[in-house]
Amino acid sequence: MCKDEGCQTTLYLTRLPKWHASRVTDLKGRIAQLEVAAASCTKGALNDLVGQERVSLALLRAAVNVKRAAAQIDVVVHAVGMLLCLPEILDNDEVVESISLGAANTGKPFDLETDRRIAEFTFIDWKGSASDSIRQQKLFKDFYTLAEAMTHKEHYLYFLGDIHPVKVFQSGSRCKAMLQKYAPLRDEFLKQYDAALSVHEYYGKKKAVVILQNLTAVAPSAAEIFPGMNALKSKSEHEAEVAALEAELERLKRLLGATK
Repeated sequence: MCKDEGCQTTLYLTRLPKWHASRVTDLKGRIAQLEVAAASCTKGALNDLVGQERVSLALLRAAVNVKRAAAQIDVVVHAVGMLLCLPEILDNDEVVESISLGAANTGKPFDLETDRRIAEFTFIDWKGSASDSIRQQKLFKDFYTLAEAMTHKEHYLYFLGDIHPVKVFQSGSRCKAMLQKYAPLRDEFLKQYDAALSVHEYYGKKKAVVILQNLTAVAPSAAEIFPGMNALKSKSEHEAEVAALEAELERLKRLLGATK
């Protein structure tokens, strides 16, 4: 149970009044209620509203703390994901020489270097939408870094799923555009390759250098945490999923009706 004052206030702010449960179903609706309540208020009335709705410094402090913590979630996923997957990936006598557990640039050339491989890891939960563009750039950046590395060791790129990541390397997008967020790498690329070179063309040149590995296929830990990423859903699986969602929606409607 949440005992912190700010946390309790946050829960209160987002809680929906029973009389309005059938109309408002999320925080956005709750905010809309506050907007209506604040409209046309005088200074004094606003002070009263703030008190009635428990809008306080404790609430703001709690929200800020949650935001700061959330910004570190990617680091946690990357670090814990690597530590759990490595024992399932490495050979029995393989020795780790260098490791970078942080999700951001830590100054080390690769996420992992052992006595026999270099590797990059990405724990991207693909959405299959336009929002994946940044994720695609990150995956290509990792591929490029590995492909250009001068070492006799094997080059591995680990990711989640075998649908969306593979599509990245089939893309007709220009490599320089995919590296736009990584200026030093982009400039390095343009010194060696044509500016019009596409991702698909570059992949064709380098696919023998980098071994692509779907973590959910080679690491049981990843398969357990990120299920259902190995293949496209069949029509029957999709229909079953839709039916289950519709049944859940009907159940929720009945529950909401009972609270009126």
